[in-house]
Amino acid sequence: MPLINRFAEQGHLIDLLKNLRINYVLDVGANQGWFAKHLRMMGYDGYIFCFEPIRADCDTISGLAGEDPLWRVFNFALGSENTAKLFNVISLPNGSTTLSSFLQPNIEIKGLTGKAESVKAESVTIKRLDDVLDEVIQDQPAARVFLKMDTQGYDLEVLRGCVKWIDKVSLLQSELSITPIYHKMPHYRQALEH
Repeated sequence: MPLINRFAEQGHLIDLLKNLRINYVLDVGANQGWFAKHLRMMGYDGYIFCFEPIRADCDTISGLAGEDPLWRVFNFALGSENTAKLFNVISLPNGSTTLSSFLQPNIEIKGLTGKAESVKAESVTIKRLDDVLDEVIQDQPAARVFLKMDTQGYDLEVLRGCVKWIDKVSLLQSELSITPIYHKMPHYRQALEH
């Protein structure tokens, strides 16, 4: 993508955040925190909550957040119930874990990476977004939320755990895959309908 298009998209997103008076950004599946970091660099000064189940990636996000009192990092996943579940940590040759998921990768995923990657299952904690937000947002009536999800096929499960708070979500972004790269992931049309 040409760099100018990225600037246009980022400018559009910042305009949306301002026009909708967003004061809480929920970065679900935050990976290493670069989405949140770019929001700060573009002038967003409200709360940012990053949710990431991989400990090493949370450490990276914490480094980016530094001493920012409005940027919090949570080392757990979000879903439809409070539980623990096996999470497939997929390490690419460059060290990236962007394709990690609760879902099993299709064999075709290897074509996306260029080389065979390692896949290791580890148990992670899952919490419902409703329960988390009840605890961390003090001024609930004034909350205006941007819910950004990039959970590798698990976005609908995150939404199912956000029933009480869904009316506070003024802006939603979900990464949908036209080609299913995980077994049993929802079809993109199903996700859009939901």
